[in-house]
This record gives sequence, C-alpha cells and structure tokens, in this order.
Amino acid sequence: MRKENPSLLKTPSNLRIANQIAVMEAIRKKPSSCSELSHLLSLSAPALKKITEELHAESLIIQYTPEKKGKQGRGREKVLYSLNDDLGVFASIDLSGRDLNYCLSDLSNRILARGSIPNVIYIDSDVLSLLVERVKEMLLSPAAKGRPLLGLCISSPGKID
Repeated sequence: MRKENPSLLKTPSNLRIANQIAVMEAIRKKPSSCSELSHLLSLSAPALKKITEELHAESLIIQYTPEKKGKQGRGREKVLYSLNDDLGVFASIDLSGRDLNYCLSDLSNRILARGSIPNVIYIDSDVLSLLVERVKEMLLSPAAKGRPLLGLCISSPGKID
C-alpha cells in the first residue's frame, strides 16, 4: 500500500475544510459563540470568524441571539451558531443484516423516522423496489417537513465493485 506524503495533506484548502468540519462537529454538540469555538478548537478569532461566515453563506449553520433572562447587561449581544437542520435530510440504508433497516436524519444526526423490512434472505429487484418505496414514504412524511434529500448512505456487506 502506498503511503501518503503528510505535507501534501496539509494544504491550506485541506486545513480550511478540516477546520470547517471541526466547527460543525462542535456546534452539533452544543450551539456556541465564536469566542467559545475559538477557545474550544484553539483557532484564532479572525480564522473562526471567516469559517463561520463561509458556513453561514453555504446555509450550513445559522446564527441567532439567545433570549435574555432577567436583567439586561451591557455590551454586544451574544451571537450563537447552530446547525441549520432545515437545510435538508439524509437517508441511510443498512443492507448488512437479515433485516433491512433504513432511517431519515437531519444535519444534527437526530433520527427523524426509521423503518425495517424484516427477514430478507435475498435482495432482488422486488425487495429493492419495496425499499425505494419505503424511503420515498419517509421523505414525504411529516417528519421530513418537506426538506430536500441531501445525501444517501448505503451500508452493504462484503466488497462492492
């Protein structure tokens, strides 16, 4: 197996993408401000500001000011970032067991709907047609809220050509 040159992997473009992913993972766990993200991820404030602006421009994250409780303080209002769950949904299909499982999730990895086709011994065109129909039903269900399908993940046993 060929070894990758580590210096080739550390291009500015790759680092920017890695930092964007790190920001989204942190926000997935808990909505956060730029200063909180900067501290958590050890990124400079200007770098983090640029990353959040890029993610916001792509509609991957949203920004909001939380409701204040009690006495109003001085200074700028705190701005939090969270994932934009209204952007779309992901469908996942697991073909690796006896039961064929499928689910629909949002950007925050919350499962919105799930189902199963039990006791499938052989996956033929009829089974695949049924699976496609069930996934379409999930996409049209109230759980999907009319959001578009952003991606489809299929797990399968063994090697695939």
